[in-house]
Amino acid sequence: MKVGFSGRPSPPKDMRAPIGSTPRERMQRYVSTCSELKLGCLEVPATLLFGRGDWRNQFLSACTEPVRAETRQGPSSVDVLVRVRFADGVDIPASGPSPCRGASLAYARHLIRLFGGTLVTLQFKASHASIVGESYLPPGGSGAAKVGLVVNFADQSAVQAAARIVRKSRHYMMLPLLPIGPDNMAKTGRQIMRALTVCHNENGGGGIFVYLALPRARSGSTPISSRNCEAILETTANFQRSKGSDAGLLFSGPGAEQLAHGVAKLATTLYPASAGLDTESDLVTRIGSTVRIRDVELGLDMEYFIVPPEQASAINGLLSSESPVGRAIIGQPSGSTVQVAAPGGPVTYELLEVLNR
Repeated sequence: MKVGFSGRPSPPKDMRAPIGSTPRERMQRYVSTCSELKLGCLEVPATLLFGRGDWRNQFLSACTEPVRAETRQGPSSVDVLVRVRFADGVDIPASGPSPCRGASLAYARHLIRLFGGTLVTLQFKASHASIVGESYLPPGGSGAAKVGLVVNFADQSAVQAAARIVRKSRHYMMLPLLPIGPDNMAKTGRQIMRALTVCHNENGGGGIFVYLALPRARSGSTPISSRNCEAILETTANFQRSKGSDAGLLFSGPGAEQLAHGVAKLATTLYPASAGLDTESDLVTRIGSTVRIRDVELGLDMEYFIVPPEQASAINGLLSSESPVGRAIIGQPSGSTVQVAAPGGPVTYELLEVLNR
C-alpha cells in the first residue's frame, strides 16, 4: 500500500523548486522528495505545479516543448494527485449548454498525465453533478489522466451522485473521504472497509486512494496513536488481499504530513514489499500471517497467527505484533533465524514457514 498526505509539501531546502522552474521540474522535485521521505503518494494543489495562469497557455507551452516526446516515462514509485478547485477546473457557462463546458478540466487532465501525475482530483458535492457535464465525459481522450471525485462518505447524496457519474463514464472514479479520530478505531475500520469496497465496486476495480481527514488540533487533544495507525493499516491490507487491488492512504488536515511519515514507516515494517500484493511479500511475515517457528535450543516447534496487540492471546495461538517474538519475526522471510532477548539470555528462533492468506 502507498501512504502519503494531501497538502503543500515542505521538502528539504535543497529540494525546493527555484523561482521560474517549469511544472515538469516541480513535479520531478515532489516525486524525488516523496521517494526520499519513503512516501508513496501525494496530493498537491494545481497552483503548485502550474501557477495561477491559464490552463490553455500551460498546455500549449507543454505541447510545443522540444522534449515532449521524452516526457512519458515508466510508472513512478510515487503517485502524484493534483487537486483542481471546482471553480477552476470546470467551465460554468453563463446560461445554457456550452461546447466549452469542462474545457479547463480537459487541459488539466492532459497536463497532469504529460508531467507524470496520476489523477486530477475534484472535491465533489451533489450540487456539482449537473455542472460536471451532461455527457459525463470530460474532453481529452483516453490518453488523459482520470478525474477522481473526492466524496465525503458522510454525505450520501454526494456518494449517490458521484456513483451515477462513474457508472456512465470510466474517465471518472470515486475516492472516499472519511474523518478519523483518536477513539473508536473499530468503527473507523469498518467505515474505511465499507468506503473502499463501495468505491472499488463502482470504479470497476483498479487502484484506489482513500482520504483520511484528521480532526482540528485542540489543546490537550490526543493524537492518533500507533495502535490506531496499525488498525488503519490492517484494514487497508485486508482490503487489498480480498480485492487484489492497490490502496493508497492520503492523510489531510493538521499534522497530516508528519503523521504520513510515521504511518509510512510503520507500513514498511508491518507490510514490506507493498503490503503483501507482490509475490515476494507472500513469503514475508506481517500482521495476518500464520507462522511456524522453532525454538532452536529446545527443538520445539510452535505455530502462531500474528495479530494486533489488542487481539493477542498466546493460549489461543494469537501472537501480538508488539511482543518481543512478534517484533523479531515481522518483516522476515521463511527460513530466517532471529534472536529474542529473554531474562535467561537470548533465545534463537528459526522461522520454518510463513503462510499469508
